[in-house]
Order: sequence, then C-alpha cells, then structure tokens
Amino acid sequence: MPSSTRLTVTNIFRVDKVFKGNIVPDTEIKVRSVEDGSGCQLSFAVNRTYLVTGKFHIHGNIDISSCDWTACWEYGVSRFQKINLKRKGYKCNVQICNEANECASNPKTCMWPSGHKGMCYSKHAKCYMSSRFGKAVWATLHSRMNRCLRKNF
Repeated sequence: MPSSTRLTVTNIFRVDKVFKGNIVPDTEIKVRSVEDGSGCQLSFAVNRTYLVTGKFHIHGNIDISSCDWTACWEYGVSRFQKINLKRKGYKCNVQICNEANECASNPKTCMWPSGHKGMCYSKHAKCYMSSRFGKAVWATLHSRMNRCLRKNF
C-alpha cells in the first residue's frame, strides 16, 4: 500500500521507565504508528501503562508497527517478562529470525518459533547471550511454557 494512503496516528506518552535505549524518564515522547497493509494499526487506551518497543529517532520520537512488541503493562506483559525487564535481563543485542539458515551463522540470534509456539515464547521465554555456550539461547519458565503449549496445541 503506498505510504500516502496509509493512516498515521501519533500518540503522546509520558515515560515512566526505560529498560533499553536513550530515552529520558519523566519526559514526553511521540509514538507514531502507521497502518499496515492489512489495515491493522496499534491502538492505545487512555490512562493505561504500556510497554512500547520500536524504532527510536534522535529527536525523541518512536515509530512502531504491528511487528513491534507493544503491550499493556497490567495485563499484556507476563510476570516473567516484568522480572526480566526489571533485572535488565534483555541486555544483549539479539536478532530474532524466522529462517533456520539465517540463525545458524549468527551466534547472537535465537530462532523464533512459528505459530502458537511463538506466542508462548513471547510470554514465557527470553533470548539471551549465554556465557556458558557462547551464543544466544532461549531461557524459559518451564512450567508456564508447558502449560501454554498444551493449551494452544
């Protein structure tokens, strides 16, 4: 879809906490979302707290798309994710890919599971650089991961 026909919405957020990046807490930032080709667009409710990821620009704005992780803090971010964010558990620069051959040559990459399994990984796993193995590996909260996988398969 040509960019001239896509709907762009800009939301203004007050930053409470920064887990990664150079945004200063207690400032306002503009988060711009552009409608994707299927007509989907991320939306936010007023007076809710959100975890937002996206492409940061030097003038303080963030562009997000349906591929970026954006979730309501109260019910969209799992306890496991909150603990790891607060402990700075996502420090490394990990790339997530969908093709096995892309991942095999890059030790900083975790293979992203497809379908419902990927949804379970998004809530109950983290990809991190393991000093023991010298590469990026998945760490999971096994009991919750297994429950999620049983529920969705």
